[in-house]
Amino acid sequence: MVRPSALLFLSAFSLSAQFAPNRYTLLLDDPAVAARFATREDMDSAAGRAYRAQIEARQQTVKTELANRRITVTGSTSVLINAVFVTAPSDRVAEMLSIPGVTAVRPMHRLKLFLNAATTLMNASAAWNLVGGQTNAGKGVKIGVIDTGIDQTHPAFQDSTLAMPSGFPVCDSGNAAKARNRPRCAAHRAAKRSLPTFAAPAAGITCWPLIARRAPVRCAAG
Repeated sequence: MVRPSALLFLSAFSLSAQFAPNRYTLLLDDPAVAARFATREDMDSAAGRAYRAQIEARQQTVKTELANRRITVTGSTSVLINAVFVTAPSDRVAEMLSIPGVTAVRPMHRLKLFLNAATTLMNASAAWNLVGGQTNAGKGVKIGVIDTGIDQTHPAFQDSTLAMPSGFPVCDSGNAAKARNRPRCAAHRAAKRSLPTFAAPAAGITCWPLIARRAPVRCAAG
């Protein structure tokens, strides 16, 4: 039986996304792990791991049958939905549906991710009201980002009005010039033109790019 949650998960995209040609989701008959084990702790329990192994073993049976029919498997999942993803022409949908264990075949969708509605979805306005308005959101909060770098062409990092904070950049191996030429992570902090899209515009963000060469090079830019 196809779980209602699985159908909701898959159909939620249908109103705003286009079909991806020849890509399908095969829903299998066992409930997903999350349908049996509600919390992460339960999923990680011995019983939860055993149930996931059971699902994945049955998925493997379906995958083997698909391979025998020369249908390409592109992936699978067992936590939120119990499904196998494939690439196949549309005239083979009925054939895939006839495979034991498969209860439904759904076309996949081509999606584009947008964050312009993120603050609305998280009800950020209610949190802003608790701190006296959006401009106060994040005050006193320091966010540290450790990464191998940023997309320096991203609009959020293009603000010529921002200055490097006092004492920065902090670098070794003579990389201060590179750090100065990198876009400032403080653009997240002070880019007023993007204020409506940030949940905590007053928070301070510091980036520590780590460049792996012969020896690690550490830089910090405010």
